[in-house]
Amino acid sequence: MLSFLRPVIYVCGILLLITAGLMLCVGIFAWIQSDPELTVFMLSAAITVIVGMVLVFGCRTSGFNLVVRQLYLLTSVSWLMLSLAGALPLYLSDFEIGFVDALFEAVSGITTTGSTIMSSLETLPPSLLLWRSMLQWLGGLGVIGMAVSILPFLRVGGMRLFQTESSDWSDKSMPRIQTLARMLVFTYLSITLACLLCYWFAGMTLFDAVNHAMTTVSTGGYATDDRSMGRFESHILWIAIVFMVLGALPFTVIISFVRQPNLSTLKNQQMVGLLVTVMLASLLLTCYLIGWQSVDLFDAVTQSTFNLVSVITTTGYASTDYTLWGNFSIALFFVVMFIGGCSGSTSGGMKVFRFQLSYLFLRNQIRKLIHPGGVFVTQYNGKPVAEDITLSVIAFSFLFFLCLAVITLLLAMMGLDLVTSLSAAATALTNVGPGLGDVIGPAGNFASLPETAKLLLSFAMLLGRLELLTIMVLFTPIFWRGREGRGSMLKMSWPSRKNILSYSLPWMMPMLATGASLSLASVLSAADLVLIYLAAVLVTAVSTRVKPALFSAMVSFLAYNFFFTEPYYSLRMLHQEDILTALLLVMVALITGHLAARLNEQVAALRDSERWSRQQMNCANALSICVDGPEIIKAFTGQLGEALNWQARQLENEELQSPIAVSDVTWHGDESGVTVIFSGNKGELAGAIRLSATEQMDTWHRERLDVLVNLARLAWSRVQLAESLKQETLEKEREQLRSALLSSVSHDLRTPLAAMIGSVSSLIDLAGSLNASQRNELLMNTLSEARRLDRYIQKLLDMARLGQGELPLERDWIGLDDIVSVVVRRVRPLLQDIELKFELPPDLPLLHAHPALIEQALFNVLENAVRFSPSKGVIGVSARHENGWLHIDVHDAGPGIAAADHERVFDMFHTFSHGDQYSCGTGLGLPICRSIMAAHGGWAEVLESEPDKGTTLRLSLPLRSVLPEPKEEEEK
Repeated sequence: MLSFLRPVIYVCGILLLITAGLMLCVGIFAWIQSDPELTVFMLSAAITVIVGMVLVFGCRTSGFNLVVRQLYLLTSVSWLMLSLAGALPLYLSDFEIGFVDALFEAVSGITTTGSTIMSSLETLPPSLLLWRSMLQWLGGLGVIGMAVSILPFLRVGGMRLFQTESSDWSDKSMPRIQTLARMLVFTYLSITLACLLCYWFAGMTLFDAVNHAMTTVSTGGYATDDRSMGRFESHILWIAIVFMVLGALPFTVIISFVRQPNLSTLKNQQMVGLLVTVMLASLLLTCYLIGWQSVDLFDAVTQSTFNLVSVITTTGYASTDYTLWGNFSIALFFVVMFIGGCSGSTSGGMKVFRFQLSYLFLRNQIRKLIHPGGVFVTQYNGKPVAEDITLSVIAFSFLFFLCLAVITLLLAMMGLDLVTSLSAAATALTNVGPGLGDVIGPAGNFASLPETAKLLLSFAMLLGRLELLTIMVLFTPIFWRGREGRGSMLKMSWPSRKNILSYSLPWMMPMLATGASLSLASVLSAADLVLIYLAAVLVTAVSTRVKPALFSAMVSFLAYNFFFTEPYYSLRMLHQEDILTALLLVMVALITGHLAARLNEQVAALRDSERWSRQQMNCANALSICVDGPEIIKAFTGQLGEALNWQARQLENEELQSPIAVSDVTWHGDESGVTVIFSGNKGELAGAIRLSATEQMDTWHRERLDVLVNLARLAWSRVQLAESLKQETLEKEREQLRSALLSSVSHDLRTPLAAMIGSVSSLIDLAGSLNASQRNELLMNTLSEARRLDRYIQKLLDMARLGQGELPLERDWIGLDDIVSVVVRRVRPLLQDIELKFELPPDLPLLHAHPALIEQALFNVLENAVRFSPSKGVIGVSARHENGWLHIDVHDAGPGIAAADHERVFDMFHTFSHGDQYSCGTGLGLPICRSIMAAHGGWAEVLESEPDKGTTLRLSLPLRSVLPEPKEEEEK
């Protein structure tokens, strides 16, 4: 379980460190504004940093993969931890709210809901207002990333419909995912900055513009005044309308349109549906306000459009209390509250595409009722929609309204009226913000609700923001019993020291220098304090490069000019010395940064050279121990990925293409990576490796790839040469075997045939002159030679069947004494004057073997012993069992076998010549014996042999420890 949770905890720690950085930014703002909440944010940042560092370093690894179950858990836990961290400054502040209220406010912010328990916002410290806005802005960024990359992959509520390259987390797509992530962040920042400038130029103060820009683009709805947007002029409301709609549009579509302006991109079915819904609802409400509420045309259009856009996009702003417009407006706002924006945007709600798919599904069902035999395909954005996506949307809709009903009932049980309960549940699940009624309507807040209701609504806000099923799946037992899976979904790795320093030092060093200067301002003059900032710039320049050093110099000068030169707390420069100070800091940054960069480059080059030499040596060592082609391809795959820091994998057979070179290793590159091809001796494709490039290929990559491929080419040539030699050796051995077979067949078949022909010819030619005993002798000779020929042919057939694995093992339980008795009867005609002696203990266990095969193996050994035993010799047969094995030893008194030939006697057609005293066999008996033993899991070997003192052959068979239970006879 710890290995399963480690990646989740690690990523949560990273997110906490980012949150701590935002707290420090707000703390700096509080310090500049002399805000009393400075201590609160510094303390909160310190606590968050400590917890984050513990989680990160406690679960830090070189890299890991996130699987599906971990993604579900990470998505839910990360939002909960960010909510807890976001609640910390609110809880510790002088506003004196309880932890439940602080958590409710933080959850509402991070989920971009906009519901609040705070009142008299205009009297709150600016740092708290800024923190609320930053929570919503950070939550909006997280919503976009989750909607674009995670939810489509998890297939939550039909989100697979928008599965693009951003939700394909294979190694091949990682570079595109990183590019898309950077573009999403850049687009989000750009829209926020544009909104800020529009608000500022329209008449908002800079502080209000910053806060409202963050909460508008994130469709969060937090304001800096209890009147929300009601205190601003109509032209500011129209600016808000534009950016609320932009925040509710799919950011991937916005990026596509910015990169390649094309009107066809704007024909996205989601976007059209959202805009049409906004226009129709606004037109309907405008007509109602003009006709029934007597509102003038411009105000009716402005107020209806602004408030409807705010609710539909789930922003939650209010320019007036629209519940006072009558029951029709209340009903209309309650209905549009469920719609939400587009998938891939910052808005909440059920999303436009789900209503569109439900309508298309209903239309097809009606068509099927009219035309039962018709086939109707649901299409969305010009593409057919899979049936499982439609079913997922229906399931999500059912679960949504089920949760709405359950939460409404629970709130009603806590004492809330029906309007408050229903609208609170709806606004929490859809992340809209304000509800309906006098308590939580546009003119009220959630402060008066009981704490249990606030906790329930906090859970509902997280539930709605994470698309219900992402959290619901955590409450199923099968989730915690499931296996982790093999597929790697998302590759995570620890950022390099260089990147950490380059991004952190340009900010941290001026901040530390400012803190030190403020502490020493009463002791040192302003001219002396410059040296502190100079030291900060030097440290940054030595530790990083020129650009971070220049940035640190500019930040240091601005801080020095803001705090320690007249006029204080202003960026105006009244003295020429200030300009010289700025130039001095910039020159120091340039010179020192350049020298440090050269030194770092030299050190990096030396390290890179040493690392490259080590990688070449490792690659050469890894390839040198490979003995065949697949091992080389497998080893080279790992070495390539490690050396080039690219994702390397072996291609499957269906992905391979035909090579051109013969017995070679070649490579070719394209836009997405490199393919290394291995070809065999005949030009056949032996394998290939695919490298997915994480950066553009340059000369550095080509040179190193050439060197590594040359190493692989040498190893491949060695293996191919060894394979060729092996094939030649096999051909030579096969030829020798063929010659031996022909020689054996020509001798061992023709000899008995010649004897049989001679005997039969004598019987025919001399039939009249032969007496009965002579005819009987010739017939017996013919019979003996026929039996010899039969044994030889049978051995050839058995050997062929054993070699092809066609001789089945029909095992049965049998005693060794039964096998020996049968073998004795078969071998007795061959004994003549040779004596057999047996030493078989009475307690020998039963054998679970093929009786006929074991009998044949023992017969072959005894026949071999008889052939090489002298006249009146003795052959001994003994048996014993030990350690689960049964050993059968056959000892003869023959000429013996040389030690070098102990294994050769088991080769086919291998025979010995010991003069005319002993007959030469076929060279098949003992090979057949060993094959039979091997088929039973045993072995045959020459145990001992001495010249002229005989040989002992041992047959070893494994014993089964459990005998089968006797079957009960069925009653007849």
